[in-house]
Amino acid sequence: MTNEPMTKQHLARGMLKKYGISRQLTKAQEECAELIVAIAKYSEPSGELGAAERVREEMADVTIMLEQLRIIFGPEKCDEVLENKIAFVAKKHGVK
Repeated sequence: MTNEPMTKQHLARGMLKKYGISRQLTKAQEECAELIVAIAKYSEPSGELGAAERVREEMADVTIMLEQLRIIFGPEKCDEVLENKIAFVAKKHGVK
């Protein structure tokens, strides 16, 4: 066993191997929903104590799940779609 830090890619492959695609697709939905709730609570005028930290935690969970989705749907194709989307949005909104 090495002392190297775990990468999100290695973790994603391990989670997919352990739990399978179907379960991780459901988990991705759950994590996205939790992020939505955290953002909503952060956006409330009363501002829940610790809401920003909760958003960051949920963002981390979603990032891990997105890496699994990249593997499921093909990293190269996902990267291509992202690059195209970035170019489209930048052009649409005049961001240079």
